[in-house]
Amino acid sequence: MVQFAFSSLAFFDRTIREVAEFAAKTGYDGVELRCKEDGHINEEMSLAQMREIRQVFEDQGVKVFSVSGYTKFTSSDVKIREKNLDSLCRQIELAHELGAPFVRSLGGKVPSDEWEQNSSTYVEMLGSYLRKAAERTEGREVDVLLSTHDNFSPAEVASEVIKIADHPRVALLWCVIHPIQFGEDIATTWQHIQGKFRLVHFKDATRGDLYQWWTLQRLGDGDLPLPVVARLISEANYNGPVSIEWEKHAHPEIEDSESALKHGITYLRELFQE
Repeated sequence: MVQFAFSSLAFFDRTIREVAEFAAKTGYDGVELRCKEDGHINEEMSLAQMREIRQVFEDQGVKVFSVSGYTKFTSSDVKIREKNLDSLCRQIELAHELGAPFVRSLGGKVPSDEWEQNSSTYVEMLGSYLRKAAERTEGREVDVLLSTHDNFSPAEVASEVIKIADHPRVALLWCVIHPIQFGEDIATTWQHIQGKFRLVHFKDATRGDLYQWWTLQRLGDGDLPLPVVARLISEANYNGPVSIEWEKHAHPEIEDSESALKHGITYLRELFQE
């Protein structure tokens, strides 16, 4: 059975306890905790602090599904890549203490001309680093999920990274909006992503002429084929989290998070019941 969640990115100005209480009150099964210097958790926090946070959510009957990290592995500087590897391994340790099964990685951006010439090199490099992270943290029972994001937005590309990583603890996070924004149709995305994802991000938006001009909307009010996605994952017997990443932190002009997420849980329940 599908479980419903949201990212703490929506409530960047609220405490951990307030996030947990909101999730419980509105009927969400769990949350994703943003891991960054200004996030609800960060790499400098102790494992003891993670256990305390875990207890806050357990007291509310709410799960922590993932640590939403921002590691990237496309820099030409090996020192930067190794620093990101250390960060990813640290985030896996934090997730283990939180009882969270997933940690997100973003891959990274590559200049278009460089990508056109050397995309296979970056796919190989990213896959190898994700595998290193999984191998270095064996026994933690935490999956590293590459988000369909940046140059790795098309599932056709992201699935190649997973093939290179070749590790049972490395899989995909299907952020539904990004493959579409990069011009990949749903049928192609599904062809490459099915069986390889363990977390789904639902967003909605009004299409724009360019990637950055798409306007975020509450679920159901935009142009994304969310009912089609829901049908596909339901027919595949997916029983993991479907999470709303409401980016109020980055887009202060969009609807307030509380209203959007209250609407979101109602929309998701009705969508998956259908």
